[in-house]
Amino acid sequence: WEAELINDSGSYEVFVWYPVSTILAPDALFTINHAGEVDTVIVNQSENGGQWLSIGTYNFAADGSESVTLSDDANIDDYVAADAVMFVSVP
Repeated sequence: WEAELINDSGSYEVFVWYPVSTILAPDALFTINHAGEVDTVIVNQSENGGQWLSIGTYNFAADGSESVTLSDDANIDDYVAADAVMFVSVP
């Protein structure tokens, strides 16, 4: 997902939404590109599905390079899924 930040640069809390399922990976890897930096977060997708889940707060430069990526490199028998990503400005 590429971020189109309405409030320009600054801090944003990043949330992900994925479906409820017990067959989803316990080690889904999200990569957050922000302000020239890259962070990764491992999410257990067999828990907390069907709701917005915060994966952290990051500084964004609003230069068009911001994105969140979900890797499909999980355990061989597990699936990863994602429905949406939300960026919420943090004052």
